[in-house]
Amino acid sequence: MAVATSFNGLAVLGDYPGFSFTAPGWKVVYVRSRPAAVILEAWARRWHAEIEPIARSHRDNWHRPRERHSRTKSGAFDLIGIHSYRPPGTKVGTGNQSNHRSGSAIDINGHLHPYEATTPAGKYRDGFTQAQRDAVRAIAASARDADGKSIGRSGLDFARGKRDGMHLEIAPGVSEDRIAAAARRFEDEVGRSATSDVWFRNAFGHDVARFQHFLADAGFGVGTVDGDAGRRTHGAVEGFQDANGLTVDGRVGPQTRRAAGLDGPDIAGGPTLPDQGPSDAELLGLEEPLPQTDETDEIDPE
Repeated sequence: MAVATSFNGLAVLGDYPGFSFTAPGWKVVYVRSRPAAVILEAWARRWHAEIEPIARSHRDNWHRPRERHSRTKSGAFDLIGIHSYRPPGTKVGTGNQSNHRSGSAIDINGHLHPYEATTPAGKYRDGFTQAQRDAVRAIAASARDADGKSIGRSGLDFARGKRDGMHLEIAPGVSEDRIAAAARRFEDEVGRSATSDVWFRNAFGHDVARFQHFLADAGFGVGTVDGDAGRRTHGAVEGFQDANGLTVDGRVGPQTRRAAGLDGPDIAGGPTLPDQGPSDAELLGLEEPLPQTDETDEIDPE
C-alpha cells in the first residue's frame, strides 16, 4: 500500500509529531522530525528578527491540541502567530495534500498576510513590502544541503493563481538526508542538535525554562528564568555538570536531565514563565478573525 504524501513528497502524519520547537512568543510548533524542527525554528527566528515580530497568542493556545485554535478556552478571539502541522481532515488551503500535513511547512502571521489571487499585472496585495518579499525568499533559500543547494521555498514563489506569502516549506523532491544536512548548518544558531535531544547555548523554549527553574532552585545562578539559554545559563549548566561528575560541556541532554530528575515530560506542569503581556489580538482590539485569515477553528474543539 502506497504511503500518502504531501505535495513536496514527504509522508503525511496521522497525528501530531513528537518533535517541536518554541517560537518567539512561546507558541510550540509541531514538526515532522528533529532536523526539520531545527530548520523551521531557524526560519521562524529569522522572520521574527528580519521581517516582523511573530504574533503572540494567548497561553491557552501554546500547546496541542489548542495550538491552532483562533479562540481561547473562554471564546475570545486569538491570533495564530505561527503553526506547522495540520491534523487529518483539514479543509484549509490544499487539504490533506498540504505540506502542513507532513509537518514540513510553517505559516507566520496569517492575520497580516492573507492569501491573494495573482493578477495579470502581477500586483501584490498581501501586506508585504517588496523588501520583505525579498527577505522572505532569502530566509527560505538559507536552508542548504551538503552541496550548498537550497532545500526551501516560500509561498511567494510556488503558487499558480494565488500567492501565500506567509508560507515557508521544504521544497518538493528533497530527501530526508538533504534535510538533515541543512539542519546541521543551523545547529549553533538555534542551540539545538539536529540528531539528538540536546540543547545548548542559544536555545530557546519551554524545556530551557524548565531547566533554568531547576538550576535557580538548586543555587546555580541563571539570572531570569526566561527560556533563553544565554551566557549565564550556559555557565550554570556547566556548574551543575561539574558538581555532579558529568561531562562539563554546557549541553543539556539525557544524562544531564536525568541527573536533575527532569527526564520526564518536558512541558507538563512546567515553571511559571515570564508574563508576555496581552496577546496581539487584545492589543489590536480584535474580536473576530480578519478577512481571509489562513487559519481559524477548522479542527474539532477539545
